Amino acid sequence: DGLVYGLLTEENWLDEPALERLFAVSQDCQIVFHMAFDQIPRERQFEALDWLAAHGVTRILTRGSLTGSALNNVDWLQELVSYAQGKIEILIGGGLTVDNVPELLEKLPVDQVHGTRLFWQ
Repeated sequence: DGLVYGLLTEENWLDEPALERLFAVSQDCQIVFHMAFDQIPRERQFEALDWLAAHGVTRILTRGSLTGSALNNVDWLQELVSYAQGKIEILIGGGLTVDNVPELLEKLPVDQVHGTRLFWQ
């Protein structure tokens, strides 16, 4: 069982009180913090990652930026994946297709991706 959500303040920071209330009623579930993470300023994303990991979030869904596909943001995603190792999973999404996932997987050490256009036949 799992839940996906992301709550931010008007200042684009984690809405900590609201998230803590959700975490309290989400016990025994995997929690994914969705692409709201990309709204958090880059200079605070490691701090946010640490807070989410400390509160039991399983993974963060991110494209690495507010714009472009994940492939356009590989450099930052590499930093996030490296920093997150052993703390929390990074789930890469955003602009991924069956055609470009192999390229992404060559560039990033991840074993899961998210997409709405990932159809293999």
